[in-house]
Amino acid sequence: MVMFGFGPGFGGFFGVLGRLAEVLGTVVIAAVVVGVTVLLVRFLLVATRAAQLYVDRHELPKPATERRSYAPEPPAPTAPAAPAGAPGLPPRHRPRTPRPRSRRTPRPRA
Repeated sequence: MVMFGFGPGFGGFFGVLGRLAEVLGTVVIAAVVVGVTVLLVRFLLVATRAAQLYVDRHELPKPATERRSYAPEPPAPTAPAAPAGAPGLPPRHRPRTPRPRSRRTPRPRA
């Protein structure tokens, strides 16, 4: 009798355990792939919404649609200046600033 391969291998109970471990491993790997995909999609949705809020808040103002003239505006009329020694005005008071203190450090005692 000639045998090919590595022989009959594990049969019976060990074969069932092997198939059960294979199915369980496949389910775990599939669950991890689905979970990572769900987390990635959730992250992308939240990040897209946050980016849109950022753009809405920091967007530059849109330029005005009205046409503007580059001609200089006429100067606004100014009121005549009051004379310096006008009666009824208190004299200008200049606040007195305190003299700065010396910043010398005391000598160390010997």
